[in-house]
Amino acid sequence: MQPNTKPTSNNGVFSWQAPEFPEHRHSAGWYGLLGLFSIILAGLVYLISKDIFGIVIIGLLGAIVGIAASHKPRLASYELSDSSLKIGAKAYPLSIFKSFSVADEGELVSATLIPLKRFMPPLAVYITPAESDAVLDALAARLPHDDKPPDAVDRLARRLRF
Repeated sequence: MQPNTKPTSNNGVFSWQAPEFPEHRHSAGWYGLLGLFSIILAGLVYLISKDIFGIVIIGLLGAIVGIAASHKPRLASYELSDSSLKIGAKAYPLSIFKSFSVADEGELVSATLIPLKRFMPPLAVYITPAESDAVLDALAARLPHDDKPPDAVDRLARRLRF
């Protein structure tokens, strides 16, 4: 899903559109492996604990992962001003972020904003490659750029194409 709009700048405000997350198409084999893994894990849990509740929970989690993996991204509107980042209707003041890092996600570029607060999750902003130079330059003018390697959860999610 590639938008056909370029980032626009109006009085220091940059606007662009991009999917809300990278789209990964999964084959029937991927879903089959997910089901097989869920069954094996449920069997191991039952052998260890002899508890039916664990089997039910693992089955539900497998189904939830499958449903989440089939979800298609929507087109999100982004707006970057001198003091805030607006994603759709939600605005985030830039003062709550200490820096950002950039990663190539294949068909999209992601800028992950690192929060100052300890328990606030990082915020990922997606940009199409055609728009990335202008948007990342505008973001770098407002926040320090600090490339950090992806953490273990991000590496696992990318490897599983999730």
